[in-house]
Amino acid sequence: VDLSGTPRLAPVNLLEREPGFVFAPFVAEPAGAALQLRADLWFDGQALHVRNANGTRQRAERAELVMAALQNDTYMGSGQRWYVAPQIRSRAAGEAEFTTLVDDAIDFIGETGIAKVVVSRTAARTLPERFDPAVVFAALCERYPHAFVSLVAVPGVGTWLGATPEILLTLDNMALTTMALAGTQRRPNDLPLERVTWGRKETVEQD
Repeated sequence: VDLSGTPRLAPVNLLEREPGFVFAPFVAEPAGAALQLRADLWFDGQALHVRNANGTRQRAERAELVMAALQNDTYMGSGQRWYVAPQIRSRAAGEAEFTTLVDDAIDFIGETGIAKVVVSRTAARTLPERFDPAVVFAALCERYPHAFVSLVAVPGVGTWLGATPEILLTLDNMALTTMALAGTQRRPNDLPLERVTWGRKETVEQD
């Protein structure tokens, strides 16, 4: 939990050893900037703890208020369970719109020579009336114990919930670890590992 109230959008400095969570938008200004959420409070699966070395006395005092509000379930006020982005696309991209986007991507590849473009689209879903992101987060953690599950809620930015088997970057005690799943494949049950082969696509992605 970041108690600053205003997480900063700035270039990430991996040499900083201050615990926290980096959350990067699709398009950032300046390029490479990301929201850096400081770990003023951290949860070990059973209880919240104050990381006193990470902030000021003012943050420590606010931590006590936040912890009390969380325990009483009054932190975000009555009726509000998560932050909503000020500008959000609430409709799904139709087939014609997505087809046009793919055509534009193909033209862009031909004009620039860029190797790869990932095209995505929005899928709009109506949430249940009593939808609770924290409950879904706990369910994802239980269902995917080996995945990287995240729930990020930032005022003025919105709430993001996701699960992925790939951890992009972890920095612990000055040891930098990354995980790249591009080019991997499911291990076959009826074939020895020494006989598993990779196609051109997987080989290029690993290179």
